[in-house]
Amino acid sequence: MLAATDPETMLFAGSTESLPRSARWSRGRMVLNGGAAHAPSSSSGQGASLAAESAVELAR
Repeated sequence: MLAATDPETMLFAGSTESLPRSARWSRGRMVLNGGAAHAPSSSSGQGASLAAESAVELAR
């Protein structure tokens, strides 16, 4: 497929599963959770489950 594709028409957007490292995950009463804290694949449908898992851990 790659051999048959013209390189001029290819578009690479880069990784969507990588997040920059952060020294702080919270500030005051605000905390990153779900897809903001964990970089799930955009096609995996894991955003809501990660948010729920993060909420449970925060509650603990």
